[in-house]
Amino acid sequence: MIFRSRALGCSRLQVGCLFVTEAALLGLCGGVLGTGLGVMLAEYSVILVSQSVSELYTSVSVPKIHISPFMYGIGGILGLLVATAGAFGPCLQAARTLPARALSPGSYEEDVQVALPVYGGFAVMFFLLAGAFALPGPVSGVPVWGYASVFCVLLACTCLGPLSVSVLGFLVPLT
Repeated sequence: MIFRSRALGCSRLQVGCLFVTEAALLGLCGGVLGTGLGVMLAEYSVILVSQSVSELYTSVSVPKIHISPFMYGIGGILGLLVATAGAFGPCLQAARTLPARALSPGSYEEDVQVALPVYGGFAVMFFLLAGAFALPGPVSGVPVWGYASVFCVLLACTCLGPLSVSVLGFLVPLT
């Protein structure tokens, strides 16, 4: 939709502002909702763990978790900042897209297909890095390299996201 707003007479700057504003609002809402849902999940997890400890070892009572409205604000601001930062790449692409190209079917998908090998290459690199980080032992009893290895696996799986969506879209067409 945003790509087509250029064909309706919007300038490149207007398209960019529209794109970033939309991302910022969604990020703000997602940050606040994510903070609330995270608190609820944390409370539920603490209850389950305390029940297990009480049943297996000794009686434990856990106070209710209290999060101030300030923390919800921090969550909203962090969501806003991350979403806005993540929107700059697509924002530039949307602003640079010519109106005729935005209206032609399939032209945007062609651009995305070109980037798939790059994401695959990054995934392989992160998997190899994870394997290398898994080799050293702990540092002063702390598995620092293991944490780095797990982080690299998460990055590799993230890089495989566009490729897996493309493969699934090919295997299970929507129309």
